Amino acid sequence: MRPGPSDLRGSVGVGARVSVMRGRDVLAVDVPVVDVVVDATRDRVVPIQVTYTAPRDWVPTDPLSPLNNFGQRSRVVAVLDVNGTPAEVELGWFQHTAWEESDDGVQVTCLDLMQTLVENPLTWPSSPPSGATVLSELRRLCSMDSGTGLPVILESGNASVPRTTQFGTDRAENIKDLCDSYGLDYAVKPDGYLHAWAKRDGRDPVAHYSAVDLGTPGTAGVLLSAPRKSQDRRPNRWTVVGGGDSKRSATVSTTQAPYEPTAYGIVNARYELSQAGSQAQVTKAAESYQRDATITSETRSLEIPADPRLEIGDVISAETDTGEMLVGRVAAYSLPVDDASARMRVDVERLLW
Repeated sequence: MRPGPSDLRGSVGVGARVSVMRGRDVLAVDVPVVDVVVDATRDRVVPIQVTYTAPRDWVPTDPLSPLNNFGQRSRVVAVLDVNGTPAEVELGWFQHTAWEESDDGVQVTCLDLMQTLVENPLTWPSSPPSGATVLSELRRLCSMDSGTGLPVILESGNASVPRTTQFGTDRAENIKDLCDSYGLDYAVKPDGYLHAWAKRDGRDPVAHYSAVDLGTPGTAGVLLSAPRKSQDRRPNRWTVVGGGDSKRSATVSTTQAPYEPTAYGIVNARYELSQAGSQAQVTKAAESYQRDATITSETRSLEIPADPRLEIGDVISAETDTGEMLVGRVAAYSLPVDDASARMRVDVERLLW
């Protein structure tokens, strides 16, 4: 969870401050922006996308114009007023990928800094050196020439990575595969570092939202809506295969009711891990996918007043207007940064305990 006010239950004024840098050069501060939206989902290799609109006189006219996409990066800060007390939440740095002029101005699209890894693939497939660990491999995959890579912070145990591991050329996909294999979540945080950490469980939610009352001090705020709906048919079998010429595979199944194959049928989730170089790795990855799916019962879309502190992977709790209590892990969100009246959508994978 991003640092910010611990209690957002009162009136909260919302705004955004955007500044732009290119390399070490500051190109603009306090860009006049509207319609600032942060969309994030764990289903993308580059999870976070930011869009905003600036006046038409900010339309780029040369490669070094602040809103062009020749290496420009936006620093986005959510500006709050909580019961008269000013506060800020740093949302991070985002690389400009596109802009488009319209009658309303110029809309800029940015992606989080994982995009820098997507744009600079490795020249050749590779394997870890002797003595490699998760941390050393994350650093190797994030290291690029001219100092353009991402620094890395590993927040949990540093396991060894066997030399038989095989990586493809896509740095971002390799990082996703590596983290999936070792049960890690990852993200580029506002400090510009790639952070990796063990997936969080439901024992210690970082925020609580309530539709019944405002809760106790320290909770995040009000739950506006949490409608129920049917779920897609869930897997009861998980298959992981090694990439490339690897013939290694592992399959694990859930056979107890209501997922027994004789009645439920077989829904097989198949994953390919390009870096899986040993049978133990594909087996561990399959078990990790099964475990993660088994402790989640459904995905719920919550609507709350904007809470810019929330990040993918955070575990939150909520109480609905019927008294239903739920705990879930944030899988996606859409955050309107500069519109105090807009609602934030948060998709959570409900955890079972």
